[in-house]
Amino acid sequence: MTVQVTQREVIDHWLTVEGYDPTAMDATERLAALLERKPGAAAFLWREQPVDWYLTQIEWDSFRQLRPIRGPDQLHWRRLSPDGTVLGGARRLQTGAHPPVNGIDREAIDRYRNHVAAGRAIPPLIVRTVRGATPWYVVDGNHRATALAWHAVETGEYEPQPAYVAVTGRTGFQSGIDRLRGLFQRLRGYRIGRP
Repeated sequence: MTVQVTQREVIDHWLTVEGYDPTAMDATERLAALLERKPGAAAFLWREQPVDWYLTQIEWDSFRQLRPIRGPDQLHWRRLSPDGTVLGGARRLQTGAHPPVNGIDREAIDRYRNHVAAGRAIPPLIVRTVRGATPWYVVDGNHRATALAWHAVETGEYEPQPAYVAVTGRTGFQSGIDRLRGLFQRLRGYRIGRP
């Protein structure tokens, strides 16, 4: 089931995962702390207004298309995945045939893999998409997503995972381009990134 949630709920969750206590902060301090800790990943919160937030379950069809955090092609997670998906990166890590990548904590991935294998819940991912377009991109939780993907590759099992989904919208010319991109993606058989 998908429910709309507030940005405050998501920021509180995100800060908690990052080790902060959001209850001790006001709204401005929360956003400032998040932007300081994750300046690239969280920049869309002020750059791409409005943002609609949802809490949903990521089913396998969406998860297998999930992309690592957006950025330059040779940056950390993007460099790891030969096909641009989290699943591709997990397959590459599993085989050991991957380029050296800084910023990826293998111990964190292994810790989350152990949680998943033991049936323990891991914190919800935070993903984002542009309204009417696919795919979804991980904003926070690349290590967790990679652990889930690796577990699926190893066992053939995947349980739908909770995630906060940011849906950003565009106006004017960019909105038209986004609609055309979404149309072409639908014609090619991709699932539309609506929560």
